[in-house]
Parts: sequence; structure tokens; C-alpha cells
Amino acid sequence: MSEAKDWREYAENTVREMFEHHPEQAVSIIRSGTEDRVVTSYYNCDFEHRWILLGHLITDIVMEIIEINAAEVRAMLEEDDE
Repeated sequence: MSEAKDWREYAENTVREMFEHHPEQAVSIIRSGTEDRVVTSYYNCDFEHRWILLGHLITDIVMEIIEINAAEVRAMLEEDDE
């Protein structure tokens, strides 16, 4: 049961979001490295919806990379100003 505690907050937040905001589309991707298993599931998603949601995931990843490397990005931008 200790493993369930690791992702319980994530699951509770996801379910709360779904009940409070009634999404029209949803995607779930679950990975278990120990089992070498990835499972995807979709709610009301055609290929266009999946691309839209993927775009949001990519945006999150890019923003996190920028945040992690903020000092380096800032230095690069300052070099461009010169």
C-alpha cells in the first residue's frame, strides 16, 4: 500500500479536477519502469484532440526546461542584446 500513497495525491487531484470542471477530453499515460509497461487511455479524444493535449504537455516540458536553466537562458539573452 505504500506505493499507492506515492501517487494518491495525484489521483485525488485528477479525479477532483474531472468532477469539478467536467472535461470534454482527457488523456492518461501511465508508465511502470519495473514492469516495462506504458498504458495510454483516452476519454472522448480523436487524433486532433490528442495533438492539442500533446501540445500542452510539450509546453509544460519546455517551460520546465527554461525554469531549470533560467540562469543560462538569461545569459544567452543578454549575449544577444550585445
